[in-house]
Amino acid sequence: MDKLDSIARRLSQLRLVTYHGRVQSIRAGLISVEGLNDRASVGDRVRIALAGGDLGGEIVGLTPRSAQVLPEGTIEGLSVGAAVELLFAPRIAPSDDWIGRIIDPLGQPLDGRPLRPGPVARGFRSEAPDAVTRRR
Repeated sequence: MDKLDSIARRLSQLRLVTYHGRVQSIRAGLISVEGLNDRASVGDRVRIALAGGDLGGEIVGLTPRSAQVLPEGTIEGLSVGAAVELLFAPRIAPSDDWIGRIIDPLGQPLDGRPLRPGPVARGFRSEAPDAVTRRR
């Protein structure tokens, strides 16, 4: 039954609809994206299509017409009109399987082995469990 619950939990987290926008302008280290501002929130992640591969970014501001994205790498080769996909805010679900493992800042394992998710997914910027009451 545990496996079925795990599968059901993962299926409930799948997004069946994707939202896309376009780069409107690039200025002072920020990328302005049109077409996402009515679906996006500050803290959501995006993937920007580049000729040499994708570029990640985080939405750091919103206006009535655009989302302001802070890129996570070099913007060399980026141009106005490039496609942008909204990925929403990242969530992680740590479990005992994570003990002793090394993960990157986005919760991906660096040793190539899969990470089993725990029962509760949390936002990256959520509060840490209470140090006194959490399990040790």
